[in-house]
Amino acid sequence: MKVSILAKLSAVLVALCIPIVILLVLYVQETNVNIDFGQKEVYGNEYLKPLYKGLDSLTQHSLISTRSKKYGINSGSLASLEEKMESAIKEYNSVDKKYGKIFSSTAKKMSAFEDKWKSLKEQSAKMDAKSSLEAHNSLIVQLRDLIVYIGNDSNLILDPDLDTYYLMDATLLKHPSITDYLYQLQILAERIANAQKITNDERTDVVVLSGLIASDIGNLRIDHDTAYENTKDANLKGAVDSNVIVQQNAVKNVMKFIDANFVKSEGISVSINQVASAMTPAIKTGFEMMEKSIGYETKLINDRIGRFNATKEKRLLLSIVVTIIILILGAYQILSVVRAIRKLEDGAKKVSSGEMGVSVELNTKDELQNLAESFNKMVGNISKAIGTIEQNSMNLEALVKETTTSVSQIKQTSDIVSDNARIVADAASVSVTVSEDGQKAVTDSIEGVKRIKEQIESIAEKIVELNSKTQVINKIISAVDDLTKQSKILAFNASIEASKAGEAGKGFAVVANEIKNLSEESRESTRKISEIINEIQELTNTVVMMTEQGTKLADQGFQLANSAGETIEKLAFSIQNASEAAFQISSSAIEQKSGMDQLEETMRNAVLAGV
Repeated sequence: MKVSILAKLSAVLVALCIPIVILLVLYVQETNVNIDFGQKEVYGNEYLKPLYKGLDSLTQHSLISTRSKKYGINSGSLASLEEKMESAIKEYNSVDKKYGKIFSSTAKKMSAFEDKWKSLKEQSAKMDAKSSLEAHNSLIVQLRDLIVYIGNDSNLILDPDLDTYYLMDATLLKHPSITDYLYQLQILAERIANAQKITNDERTDVVVLSGLIASDIGNLRIDHDTAYENTKDANLKGAVDSNVIVQQNAVKNVMKFIDANFVKSEGISVSINQVASAMTPAIKTGFEMMEKSIGYETKLINDRIGRFNATKEKRLLLSIVVTIIILILGAYQILSVVRAIRKLEDGAKKVSSGEMGVSVELNTKDELQNLAESFNKMVGNISKAIGTIEQNSMNLEALVKETTTSVSQIKQTSDIVSDNARIVADAASVSVTVSEDGQKAVTDSIEGVKRIKEQIESIAEKIVELNSKTQVINKIISAVDDLTKQSKILAFNASIEASKAGEAGKGFAVVANEIKNLSEESRESTRKISEIINEIQELTNTVVMMTEQGTKLADQGFQLANSAGETIEKLAFSIQNASEAAFQISSSAIEQKSGMDQLEETMRNAVLAGV
């Protein structure tokens, strides 16, 4: 699929905007994380308000219940405190209904606390002072654990800003600690006041608790001062510090009272009501200070969330504006490039159609302008080249005319060569025929010599076989000669025996004499036969030798005939190749003649057409 340059450059421009969009999305995600972090802190403070109210009510409930059960003093209304506690629990549950999905286990922890609180209310009248105090202390510990849990789970303990962090440290850690130490100190002081004497251990406990309260109240002061120094809110100190000073003064008054009546005094002369009157303002002002600090801490966190939102909106707007500007500038540049390319394209089309007076003018002050200048130079060079070609065409026309004349002359020569080549081809054809006949005659001669050689070899074999037969006859004659000799000896022995026999042996002597004569004749005949056989053997040997010489001569004749045949065959092959070459030369001459005819016709047409 063909894609235009405009589409390609637009795709590049969009691709360049993608990183901006990705960075913007990442920034928005990070900002939203910070906003959600701060919002969770706000929700945590919403939980802390009813928890501190409940802690205040539970502390006062424990003190009044202990005075009533242990000392028989009715110093306040438990019913009103119980109503405040129920109100605090209800307020907590209302907050948890809104944000319980964000915080885990809050409803479960409050439910456990609420069950324990209901049990305390129902059984409080039946409890003795010790059991009631233990039950109250257990509930206070459970409530303080819930406060710490909310502080951890709501990010308050991880607050990133120094002002809100130190306010959180004062309200979430220092204030509950001070309240708890004041509560323990008040229980201890009222017990000592009731006994009107103090032991060394009790005095030590009083000193330790006083020191812990003094340390925490000093650290609380440091927390607030650090928050004032690191805040961007100029109203923070004015809104919070007055309550801090009131609470500090109340705690200092408690320290003076305790120091004067329980640490430095030898005897105890204060009453339980006096202890309660001295301690209650410190606890009360502490909760007022805490409530004020939590409220302003929430304001600071909301301000921070607002800044995040405002910054996010500004950066979103800025990113959108920057992206739009980039797109506009990029589109302008792309359109400029596309317009320049289209001008060059139009110029190229005109040149391709034969219009040489084309000039593309661009003022882009970049590579496209350089390209246009190069294009104009190229068109000028092409125009010059066309003029040169036209001049050369005229020269070529004269050259063609001269070439036509030369071609005609070459054609005449080619005709002569073609005729000569044809004559050579015919002669070569005759030579091939003659060489084939000669080759056939030589082949027939070789076959005849070969047959003569085979006949001589066969005769030689028969003569050798005859020689072997004569040797067998010699052996037989030798045996007959031996038999003759033995017959002669036998006839001689028979004559001797016949002579011994006298008259009776005469006939046998005659027979022996005949046998003797016969053996001599046989011996003579055998001798003559042996001589004849010897002569035959000599003749046979002579014939064998002559046959061997004839065989050798036939073999030499066969080899000479075979060599002559090979030579004639090579000669025939050479004649054949020469004949083929002659035919090829003849064919080439004919083709050359045809080509020269076509060339002559072409050159004449070119001359007639005026090149």
